[in-house]
Amino acid sequence: MLALASARCAPNIVGAADGGPSRDAGGDTPDAADPNAYPAPGPKGYGFELDDVVPNVEFWGYLSRTPGQDAVDTTAYVAFGMDDARSEDDRFVLFNIGADWCLPCKQEARVLPGKVATWAPLGGTVMSVIIEDREFNPATRATLDTWVAQYQPNYTMLHDPEGHVQRWLAPATLPVNLIIALPSMKIVGASTGENAEFFDLFENRLKQ
Repeated sequence: MLALASARCAPNIVGAADGGPSRDAGGDTPDAADPNAYPAPGPKGYGFELDDVVPNVEFWGYLSRTPGQDAVDTTAYVAFGMDDARSEDDRFVLFNIGADWCLPCKQEARVLPGKVATWAPLGGTVMSVIIEDREFNPATRATLDTWVAQYQPNYTMLHDPEGHVQRWLAPATLPVNLIIALPSMKIVGASTGENAEFFDLFENRLKQ
């Protein structure tokens, strides 16, 4: 059983939980000579705390052909990394982390499709990762398929077969929501636990 088995869904606003390996471990090493290379880490290395550059880790799942409009394409099960979230068209990505046992995570999944339709024209996108099933085991493609069938997301919907979230973030509370600036991949906002106002905060940032 993973550490999240004892997690709670109570709110804990601002910042993400500590934990994981050394902060400069993992991800691809940036090529400073390449202007399109993934951003270099900050002074503390890569991480999942406020002002950190997130590591270039990879997940698996489904993409929407037109985020905010079309449901995800379940015929194409693909790898999708943090580098793939970088975009010249979008300004921010909401990185949403949940589990199939987490009731507030499910409530967010019901709300997000309507929110994304509003956010997409403003330069906001969503990348959601399910990390555990109802038994606190790592989420599989089958877990993801059940989630997608139930909530019909119109944004990138993934699971974490390599356990990157556990190693880097080790969240003690779910859901976790991070606002990541693009293309710098720096975390500029964070919330853990049930926090209905955080989506409004994200929208207000998009309108600035």
